[in-house]
Amino acid sequence: MIADNSCSVMGAGLYMDLRSRLRLRHNSIVHNTGGDGSGVCLAEGTVVMTNTILVGHTTGITVAAGSTARLEATLWGSDAWANGADWGGSGTIFTGTVNLWGAPRFVNPAAGDYHLNAGSAAIDAGVNAGVTTDIDGEPRPIGVGYDIGADEYANEYLRLYLPLVLR
Repeated sequence: MIADNSCSVMGAGLYMDLRSRLRLRHNSIVHNTGGDGSGVCLAEGTVVMTNTILVGHTTGITVAAGSTARLEATLWGSDAWANGADWGGSGTIFTGTVNLWGAPRFVNPAAGDYHLNAGSAAIDAGVNAGVTTDIDGEPRPIGVGYDIGADEYANEYLRLYLPLVLR
């Protein structure tokens, strides 16, 4: 979870250089401000991002010339959570086959609670990235598929209904 950060230069949420080679799975990169306004800035290297919520930035991800970003199962946001631009820069960006534009529906972002809430576009929309637990240690997947982002929504699946028995 990378949320509500601020910087003065580049990559308000995450900045990568020095020939970075990263693989990021199940991240929520949300509402980071300052600098160039990008949630993720890849200045030099390669990054593979799977099941990522990347919302609320001037630019979701910026990739510099000679660098490559490969993204699969990305929630880009909509309405108040839309990025000004989802991606930019002169580098190479492969967005994969699962790209969603919808509301992330966080529980209480004003209080820093970026857990998924009912109706989130991220629920059951991800791919199997080999991650078996979420940020809270809850199992993945819960429900019919993997959730995009750091949190696996569990509320509707953890309800227990018992039959009513009358004598």
